[in-house]
Amino acid sequence: MLSNSGNIIVFKNGPADEELLLPFLEPEVEKGAIINLPLYHFFMKVTNSDNEDAFSGETILMDKKGSNKVAQEIIDYSRKQYATPRKVVERQLNKLFGVEETETVKKPSAKPHPGKTKEIKPKTKDKDINFAAQNSFIKNKKRKNKKKKEAEVDEENI
Repeated sequence: MLSNSGNIIVFKNGPADEELLLPFLEPEVEKGAIINLPLYHFFMKVTNSDNEDAFSGETILMDKKGSNKVAQEIIDYSRKQYATPRKVVERQLNKLFGVEETETVKKPSAKPHPGKTKEIKPKTKDKDINFAAQNSFIKNKKRKNKKKKEAEVDEENI
């Protein structure tokens, strides 16, 4: 999110994040300073028409406890306004990867409550398949299988 940021606020981070953020805060912030920031402290740089120097600060701890009821209301409102229902997302992903769903009943297993599961079957119509996404998916699957086989061979050689 750095590409569109006008202001940068940095709390304690790890070495990889510090390496990425440090160029934006130099020369006021030295290497190792971000990693060693105490709790509730931060570095900030305001970038506008007059580039400001980076500076440090400390957050103010609030003496009030939050309300679980208010927190839940905020979560519910946020989900209602901005979230996409899980079934819609799953349909979009299935369409993207060129698969269709069919409801099947799962065979009983060691689990006490088997329930229903979805079986994914490839579509037969070529025009509905997203080949780029499918090829990427297949390559990742092959790579995982190869690593798994290599691990099994290593275990056998031990």
